[in-house]
Amino acid sequence: MPRKNKKQEDTAAGLKRSDQQNAPSAADTAKAHRQIERVQISDLQLDPQNLRKHGKRSLEAIASSLQRFGQQRQPIVTSDGVVIAGNGLVAAAESIGWTEIDIVRTTLTGEEARAYAIADNRSAEFSEWNQEELAATLRSFDAELLSFVGFTGDELDAMQFAATVEPEDDKPRFDHDAYASRVLKQIVLVYNLEQYNLIYDALADYADKHGLSDNSEVIAHLLEKNGHAVSIRVAQSD
Repeated sequence: MPRKNKKQEDTAAGLKRSDQQNAPSAADTAKAHRQIERVQISDLQLDPQNLRKHGKRSLEAIASSLQRFGQQRQPIVTSDGVVIAGNGLVAAAESIGWTEIDIVRTTLTGEEARAYAIADNRSAEFSEWNQEELAATLRSFDAELLSFVGFTGDELDAMQFAATVEPEDDKPRFDHDAYASRVLKQIVLVYNLEQYNLIYDALADYADKHGLSDNSEVIAHLLEKNGHAVSIRVAQSD
């Protein structure tokens, strides 16, 4: 068999290195085989150990998005049909009468599956809205489209109001003279998304039960019930 000349040997070596460099990794191979399946929702099981809870408002927002925009992402499901990511999506789809849904199967099992479910939810908590740009974008939508994005008109108004509030972190807490000229005051309460959804629903239920018109009255009413005289109206409420 004739011996290859140096040019042929260099070409062969280059091709070999190129093949090695372009060889798919295990992750690439897994991704290539990750096929979207259409399944019956009745064949799926919501994760009984799901650590992420969806309140009424969360499910309503997901359902509204599905109705307007269709299904744009897929729940992640184990080989035996347990949903480890996208439980809210599946529950919302079922609530509006869907019988089928697109899913992606995962080969993760046991602790790996549990860890992924937590990581999938946790990673979303690290992102933040650009409040000014968000408010401007929401304002550009017509009323119909705005109703499908998960923000209420009151929340949009609150964003715009917050942008006009002068920072007060450097002012004494009980310096009443400093605030005497201000008619409208604001208290900012900070929660993570899960807490926010739960508290939002609880405030709405409480307001309906006691005939209160907004969240400010709910807070005042609760304080009155605990012995703090903070409102003329709530003092007369049940």
